[in-house]
Amino acid sequence: MHPYQTALLVFAIGLVVGSFLNVCIYRLPRHESVVWPGSHCPHCGAPIRPYDNIPLLSYALLRGRCRSCKQPISWRYPAVELITGMLFLSLYLQFGLSLTFFRYLFLGCALIVGTFIDLEHQLLLDVITLPTLVVGVLSAFLAGVGPGLHAVLGAAAGGGTIYAIAVFGKTIFGQDSIGGGDLKLAAAIGAYMGWSAVLGMILLSFFLAAPVAAVGIASGRMRVASRVPFGPFITVATLLVLFWGPQLWHAYVRLVTA
Repeated sequence: MHPYQTALLVFAIGLVVGSFLNVCIYRLPRHESVVWPGSHCPHCGAPIRPYDNIPLLSYALLRGRCRSCKQPISWRYPAVELITGMLFLSLYLQFGLSLTFFRYLFLGCALIVGTFIDLEHQLLLDVITLPTLVVGVLSAFLAGVGPGLHAVLGAAAGGGTIYAIAVFGKTIFGQDSIGGGDLKLAAAIGAYMGWSAVLGMILLSFFLAAPVAAVGIASGRMRVASRVPFGPFITVATLLVLFWGPQLWHAYVRLVTA
């Protein structure tokens, strides 16, 4: 198969997987099965026909509304499909069809599900973070003892750093400012990226979250001790470090040494 055809196939598979991730995003916080029943409208409960469940295309043809009840369909559905498709394609172009490609696919899908659940419910569920951590460590050992131990060290560095920050925050503000889900998510990411990359991810995630928190406090929508959903910032920082880590590090060094 021509490389361009493979890339297109990988992107299409990503769109289909993104459709399933939408099911997980909606059902997991509600403690519903992601397998049964089949896809249905969240407003009227009408089953979604196969031809109305084609990623991106069906949303456009239906103009973002349910065929049965005409209620609007959330923008999240095509967004998650497109993001997942782009993730699949980007990882393929970066790593090819390798073990690293499949490891980061698993991590990326978990990050997408966790991010959108955290945005809506301010929850990072164990059913997402813990299997991601286990798969990260076990899959690293498939490449050898050295990579496996590196994954364990990365998990300890990610989780331990977030734990230390959480303890410091509770000491300063007198309440939890970072949730346990953030700790488990950072540990899971560390199992894939290693200790040095996960520490850079944590630093970058705080840089990304700081302006949002500052605007919220200045506008009166947040208090100083308010908990900001941190999962989305961890996800964005992880992807930035994964694809542009060295460039970001060199830019940071130039900034602090200027």
